[in-house]
Amino acid sequence: MVNTLFTNDLNGGDIAVKSDGIQRGDFLQTAVYCALFGGNVEENTKPEYRRYESNKSYWGNAFLRRQFNSETERALRNNTTTADGLSEIRKAVFTDLQKLIPTEIDKITEVYVSQSATNPTRIKITIFIEAQRIHKQFIFEAGENG
Repeated sequence: MVNTLFTNDLNGGDIAVKSDGIQRGDFLQTAVYCALFGGNVEENTKPEYRRYESNKSYWGNAFLRRQFNSETERALRNNTTTADGLSEIRKAVFTDLQKLIPTEIDKITEVYVSQSATNPTRIKITIFIEAQRIHKQFIFEAGENG
């Protein structure tokens, strides 16, 4: 028998130690975050690369059947906080979240992308999804502080 020591490093990991053993944490938060921000920002990952080509894709894509490409992060970098820019960011969020259907989430209920009223360089992404008959809300904020 092997004894294992788990410590809490306050990073919000996917497991927790409870009195009755190890319990799975909120993996859905991690899955949504990886879908939006965990992929290849420079370009969409190709099915295969030639020897001389640089593969800048997300390292985790080598182990997954789906490819995370950070359309959201790319849209945040390349769009302004105008109505058209916010619309493009919203489309990118939907594109990235589609990779989680049907394995992690059942459906995307709604995605809102809004500009901060107090700081026009900050963007708030609010996501409503349904997973295992439970409704969840995730909020991500991006942009300059202030």
